Amino acid sequence: MKEYIFTGGWKMNLSPVEGIDFARKLKIYMASIPDFNEDLKIIIFTDILSLYSVIKILENSPIKIGSPNLFWENIGAYTGEVSPLFLNKIGCNHALVGHPERLTNLKEDSRMVNKKVKAALRNDITPFLIISDRKGSDREKNILQVKNDILNYTNGLKPEDIVKSVIIYEPRWAINTTEAASTDYIIEMVSEIRSFLNKEFGSELGSNIRITYGGGVNENSFKNILKVKVINGISLGRASQDFDYFTSCIDILNDKLNKG
Repeated sequence: MKEYIFTGGWKMNLSPVEGIDFARKLKIYMASIPDFNEDLKIIIFTDILSLYSVIKILENSPIKIGSPNLFWENIGAYTGEVSPLFLNKIGCNHALVGHPERLTNLKEDSRMVNKKVKAALRNDITPFLIISDRKGSDREKNILQVKNDILNYTNGLKPEDIVKSVIIYEPRWAINTTEAASTDYIIEMVSEIRSFLNKEFGSELGSNIRITYGGGVNENSFKNILKVKVINGISLGRASQDFDYFTSCIDILNDKLNKG
């Protein structure tokens, strides 16, 4: 197994004090692993208030920290927004872009997502671009909608820029639940995404872009999803806030990588 990406997203659930405590315990835990495999890439998307403190706590560990959001301009009169330039300056080189919760709750559209992807890449930040189907059980409509989102979100980007992104495939109906998609469904949808990217941008992109699965991952589904070959990682939401569960997943992944 090559590089494997494991991410956690705190959303707006852990207070800064709780986030700092989590980070301190995680630093101690990581230091206790004698055979940590560097092919395991771990990124935690904290809340904004915890971001800088957690970066400083974990800066000498294998854990990387990402922002849950960024704005499409570097600087200016944009009250309350998060500058990608400033994120880069504090050592934050990953950011979530296009989260369905922001599309739904804050009415972000594909044009905004596209500008955020470009802003991230412009500032040497890896955009973790969330692609989610939302048409219920209608397979054809889901596939069409996913393809349209990909085209809109990557509009104006060259293949060599798009491949720098990481796609998180999340069925919208699985987000904030404890019911992940079946492995067959994940394989089908991620294979469709790769085939579409191959067709639109060339096989170097579709075959090489990193894609993780997120949405409803729990203790029961984690090991099954780990067997899925078409993905490059697993992304946790609410489950990543449970320290014992999060570190148990790291143990499982590290052991699997070490065994090849």
